[in-house]
Amino acid sequence: MDAELLQDFIIEAGELIDGLDGQLVGLEGRADDVGLLNAVFRAFHTVKGGAGFLGLTPLVEICHEAEEVLNTARSGLRPLDAVVMDAVLLAVDEVKRMFDEIRVGVQPQDPDPEVLAALRALLTGLLPVEGHEQPAVAAPLPAHRGSDVLERCPNDTMVSGSSMEPTSADTISEDEFDALLDQIQARGTPRAEAAEKTLASAPESALGAQNNIRDPAELTLRVAAVRIDSMMNQVGELVLVRNRLAALRTRVRDEKIQQALAQLHLVTSDLQNSVMRLRMVSVGKVFGRFTRVVRDLARRLGKQVELVMEGEGTELDKGMVESLSDPLVHLVRNAVDHGIELPDMREAAGKPAVGRIVLTARQEGSHIVIIVSDDGAGMDPETIRRKAVERGLVDSRTALQMPDEEVLQLIFMAGFSTCEAVSEVSGRGVGMDVVRTQITRINGTVALHSEAGRGSRVIIRLPLTLAILPTLMVTVDDRRFALPLPVIDEVIELDPGERTIMDGRSVLSRHGELLPLLDLYRWLRSQKPPPAMQSVLITNAGDRRVGLIVDRLLGQEEVVIKPLGRRLEDLPGFAGATITGDGDIALIIDVPSLYANWWHLTEGDDPSNALPADRPSANLESTV
Repeated sequence: MDAELLQDFIIEAGELIDGLDGQLVGLEGRADDVGLLNAVFRAFHTVKGGAGFLGLTPLVEICHEAEEVLNTARSGLRPLDAVVMDAVLLAVDEVKRMFDEIRVGVQPQDPDPEVLAALRALLTGLLPVEGHEQPAVAAPLPAHRGSDVLERCPNDTMVSGSSMEPTSADTISEDEFDALLDQIQARGTPRAEAAEKTLASAPESALGAQNNIRDPAELTLRVAAVRIDSMMNQVGELVLVRNRLAALRTRVRDEKIQQALAQLHLVTSDLQNSVMRLRMVSVGKVFGRFTRVVRDLARRLGKQVELVMEGEGTELDKGMVESLSDPLVHLVRNAVDHGIELPDMREAAGKPAVGRIVLTARQEGSHIVIIVSDDGAGMDPETIRRKAVERGLVDSRTALQMPDEEVLQLIFMAGFSTCEAVSEVSGRGVGMDVVRTQITRINGTVALHSEAGRGSRVIIRLPLTLAILPTLMVTVDDRRFALPLPVIDEVIELDPGERTIMDGRSVLSRHGELLPLLDLYRWLRSQKPPPAMQSVLITNAGDRRVGLIVDRLLGQEEVVIKPLGRRLEDLPGFAGATITGDGDIALIIDVPSLYANWWHLTEGDDPSNALPADRPSANLESTV
């Protein structure tokens, strides 16, 4: 098997397969959408054709059976009901399983006999559907098995069993044209030569359509992701050199050198933005997976749920898209399982029987905002308080003192669940803690808002890219730290009169709001007295705003994030390290992690107790 042809097949057919779940679920709600039905049919047909060319017989077999079932709907012999959709979606699962095997270089195993039996059972005893009008589609393709799907054309006007003779003097059908394009891909074979002869005799309109279809492909260059990642790493190093030169500009008095350095800064910034755009992919790649998740889970739970997606074209870093998958799966499943009520309960509450989950993505400045909302039952703070106390996640005194908004955030704690019993879907106390951990790991924040009886909303804010991070450089105890700019709301001078102690904790009164106040001198176990003048950074730690006390502000700087290494990778409060413009090392502060670990302490505790016993908390720069 030609490795290059196989790779092309995996990429191109994989894109078709990725879209099948969403198309089929959409078709289930719009059974009369002939265009969508034809698109699904063509996807199976294209995958089958490529698999037959490469000798992937099991994949050909399952695609053919699914194609035959869909053809019964195209021919008006069977309605597109839930039974048909269940069987075809099982076929999609088999196709995905085979693709996973092909990707790792393994010959795909035969289809599940039960799935084949379910598909074939739908082809027996068929009768025309009453009142069904025959759609304007070409005749169904004949049955094929294995490599026979690509048999040679018997004559110049037959390709894959479909007549290529135009349906009228001026047009050819959509399926006829698709079949022609399939054959052109195998240029040089007798079958392809026959197709080219037919296309040459086709109307000018068909030729123009073919040119329009092929032009975008000719303008597209497929590049391996590893090459783009390597280029991004090199650009990151270039950014570090640029920052170093920018720090040295103040020492150079020569005007021409100053101009050259300024030009270098502009060129580097443009190159950085261009390479970053190469890594950007549509968030719809993630969103598209959830139509099937919602559909299957709702059917299992006996619920009716509509999934609405907004802003699928919003782009963000490829690494972000991959890291978003698991958190969003948990959020969507929770919305279906815990949020949306059963139809009779919704109607009794004056709601539509069909629940609604909305996935929204949009760009706000240097952030990507993703919102998962539902119109379900919402969350009851009292229930969450009681469950958190029962599970030992918080003591009863603390739980009673917590405001409702803070109580809601307890669901992000590991081990928390409101389920009375463990089921296939939930109840094990894992899920939402994974969401916060994963989002924090990619320098994002998570905020939860809920109203009992009206629904819930989870807001995720992410930086545009993982590779290069805009930061504010600060010093604490003569040590340099970097804080991600996306988490900083404002910077103020520390006024001792606004600082007070409440329940043994330092808080800052700001515009009538009491903000937790974190003093990094205590966190770093510094023995030196702080300077007389200090600043407070008002930052976002997940759903909370907190104040962070620092000594001096050094200015903004774009940094390249470097991992801390195995010995320090689990150090709470820090997300990594970077090299500054003057060649020093600065630790990158992870505000949500710092806040989460800080409040295990009281004002009189030694903050080093919050760190693992085998992890150093001082002289971290030398360790890095």
